[in-house]
Amino acid sequence: MPELTLGDRIGQIRRRRSMTQEELAERAGISADVIRKLEQNRRTTAAIRTLHAIARALEVETSELLKQGVDLDNEDNGDAARLLELHRILTPSLAEIQSAEEPPTNDKLRADVLAATRAYQNARYRNALGHIAVLLSGAEAAASARADDYETRRIVTYAYITAARTLIQLRREDLGYEAVRRSLTFAEKAGDEVLYATCGDAMNWILIRQARFYEAEQTATKLASVIEPRISSRDGARFGTWGRLQIQASTAAARNNRPTQAAEYLSLARTAAARVDGGQMSLEPYQQMFSQDIVSAIEVESALVAGEPDRALGLVESLQIQRWEWGSTWERHLLTVAEAQVANKNYADANQTIMEVREQSSEWLVNQRLARRLVRDLLDSRGVRWARNTGLADLASEMKIAV
Repeated sequence: MPELTLGDRIGQIRRRRSMTQEELAERAGISADVIRKLEQNRRTTAAIRTLHAIARALEVETSELLKQGVDLDNEDNGDAARLLELHRILTPSLAEIQSAEEPPTNDKLRADVLAATRAYQNARYRNALGHIAVLLSGAEAAASARADDYETRRIVTYAYITAARTLIQLRREDLGYEAVRRSLTFAEKAGDEVLYATCGDAMNWILIRQARFYEAEQTATKLASVIEPRISSRDGARFGTWGRLQIQASTAAARNNRPTQAAEYLSLARTAAARVDGGQMSLEPYQQMFSQDIVSAIEVESALVAGEPDRALGLVESLQIQRWEWGSTWERHLLTVAEAQVANKNYADANQTIMEVREQSSEWLVNQRLARRLVRDLLDSRGVRWARNTGLADLASEMKIAV
């Protein structure tokens, strides 16, 4: 039996519900033309909020629309050539397997991890990849030479976590998955359950990217149950990691049309954030960011996924989320705001928000599928002259999107 497309699946479920295309469109609150184009496979992708609205109208979980392996967006900004060395390290052929090089010291390995992590945090992904190719080669040599050394195992785990996060940002989930798998192996050998959960954190983002929402939710809750902190504990790192897992569970549930469960997970995340010293988790020892503001940003995102852009923008105002300096989390929040603005046809505001992201992190922006979709929506909604006057045409050119 041939694999069903997204449109095939929507049409199949709609017919089983005895609904016309017009009735589905009316219940979902979207254009009937969108439904027709999807079912006729003239349109093969859709924004998650559109899929979520269709799923609600069909009374199914969003994952039911995606069971046939449908990708939300088939575009790929990755450059395979610059990833060749990582392919050779993470997925070597027999001809490429070589004897171990001279292993670096733990101090040298730690410095290399820090350099790669800083590049990743600053969204300089090409620079990070250059560090990571050298880093992983040395990490493998060190792990082989000092197999029983506790500190080596921890540093090698960090090396693979950084590699995984960078590869995930570049949407190279195949290589990212292998990096996560290796990080889990070394974390387990180090006997650090919180570090192990941190590795699982990266795994969950891959699952969410692949629209495997239920699996991501279950993985996050399982890991969270293993490291759940005691109420009397003052272990900020444990609370922070546990809280991040609650956020991931909430993100997955929200995308799978499970708003009640998503809200419950966010409530637990807020509890955890209140127990992190200073309201913000420091970079060490698990190289993660967590705070009340991040929980608030996810709440905004969940409102948008639920098809409520007005509420999302209202939350942005009422929660008074403060900008934070770490990785691309703030930029991701701004893209969520821009998506809500586009949904409300506040095109000028959306363009201004996207340009703010561009100014802060251009390399990160051009690698985001959501950003590309929003730019296309703005180009379709406004004239060419407007696009040129506002800088949108230049951004579209940078993203290789035709104006």
